[in-house]
Amino acid sequence: MRGHTPDCPANADSTGGSVECSCIAGFTGPARQCSPCEAGKYKAASGSAVCTECTAGTYTDTAASVSCNSCGSSADSLAGSTSCFCNAGYTGPGDDCIACAEGSYKTNAGSEACSLCEAGKYSDQQGLLACIECAVHSTSDSGAAECLCVPGYTGVGAVCTACLAGKYKTTRGTSDCTDCGAGKYSVSMAASDESACVECPAGKYSGVVGAYNEGVCLDCPVGTYHAQNQGGATSEYVCTKCEAGKFSSITGAIDESACIGTPCFDSVDTS
Repeated sequence: MRGHTPDCPANADSTGGSVECSCIAGFTGPARQCSPCEAGKYKAASGSAVCTECTAGTYTDTAASVSCNSCGSSADSLAGSTSCFCNAGYTGPGDDCIACAEGSYKTNAGSEACSLCEAGKYSDQQGLLACIECAVHSTSDSGAAECLCVPGYTGVGAVCTACLAGKYKTTRGTSDCTDCGAGKYSVSMAASDESACVECPAGKYSGVVGAYNEGVCLDCPVGTYHAQNQGGATSEYVCTKCEAGKFSSITGAIDESACIGTPCFDSVDTS
């Protein structure tokens, strides 16, 4: 049983029945000159043994320690450390490390702040060491947690599909592509503006939405015409009728000149 011997100096003690003093735990040296273990080291038992460095992943920030403290799962340390540092992907002081939020990352260990992902990259999880490049046909702003399909493409950020001919999409995101309106068509894939939708030619009309070739444009019927400056005709009823007393015998007439006067016949003399 250990008991205090009056002859032992401070920070030393002796085992019961022993006439020799030894340094207590946390102190080292000859019995008459016991010195505290410095921060970053410890000594678990009494005696003259030297203090031991805290192992990597542990620390002690006080002198005369009898054990070392664990850094925890989100931090680490070098051997003989007096503090911990946050792992890559985490930020803060070593005793309170927080995972980098979505849209940010941290490549190196230490206490520096997390960095925002650059435009064109994203991070959709906490604690990432690096951001991920957006997939083809998608993009992102700085600090994004996801990528968005670029104009002309639709879907989710990982799989963006081109708008089909006859359609267009002007915005980023997951919204559907928009059909070209009646009286128009588009042969372009991945169109990013409504201007890709071309009006049916003069003399023709179409009631089809989302048309992808000129073949859907039909001739205005006889007795009508449709000029180019009138815009894409959306039905045969939009084609302009010849004025009273005139008629056009051709289909697909492109202007009023196709409308000609109705022949007048002289009355027949029956006397």
